[in-house]
Amino acid sequence: MAVKVNPKIAASLVTYINQLHKGNTDIEMFEYHRCALEKCSAAEVNLAIDNLIARYKAVDELEITVSRFIRACGKSLDKQNIKLPETGIFRILITENRKIEKQLGSLKAVYKEFLAGIKKDINNPDQSVKQKLLQELMELKTVRIHYLKLQYGVFSALEKYGDNISCFKLMWFIQDSVMDNLKNLSGQLERPEEFGYERFNRLFGEMYFRISYLFYREEKILFPLAVKIIPDSVQEKLISEAESYGVI
Repeated sequence: MAVKVNPKIAASLVTYINQLHKGNTDIEMFEYHRCALEKCSAAEVNLAIDNLIARYKAVDELEITVSRFIRACGKSLDKQNIKLPETGIFRILITENRKIEKQLGSLKAVYKEFLAGIKKDINNPDQSVKQKLLQELMELKTVRIHYLKLQYGVFSALEKYGDNISCFKLMWFIQDSVMDNLKNLSGQLERPEEFGYERFNRLFGEMYFRISYLFYREEKILFPLAVKIIPDSVQEKLISEAESYGVI
């Protein structure tokens, strides 16, 4: 099932995102497309991302472009009147997002404590804080449960019932990247000989921001489209399937 789009806005966004990917970030280009950027909905944003993925295929090379594009569309996406069912698979996923968000906040607090100790003595970090940080990273790995529900539930259903919805392919790549980040961060703490301050700091930043902007993409773009595309009967089935992956 296709979702209705405004063709004029969609065409403008397609041009804009492709220009971004070519490296054109001039303010003049933004101003030229400002009207579309400030009046777009999830449907037009998705179509532009889908077009970019269709052109370039390699989703791992599109992450930065799409992040910039979504930020440019943020004012309009934030104003959307999103209507999701009060119950169902998407409410379950949003509830999980809030729990993951809380875990992320707890992790950030311990991380700041860890960094403060590292700055004092990079060769001798406080072992109790280091252990707390490792524990927080281990607990955050439950985000995989959420990603599995999306990847093998919602994404699979979108592929079957939707058109022009390739944006989930990039989200899948980013989710897998988050899990790689978490694995690498935990590994550096477990094996001191592999620890490198700059690399650890960079990986933590990547992981933190990837998880954070996935919340936004799910709730402002993916879910508003998916609830219209995926048949109600299939959404009901996704609830029971989600239970098999566990609870966060």
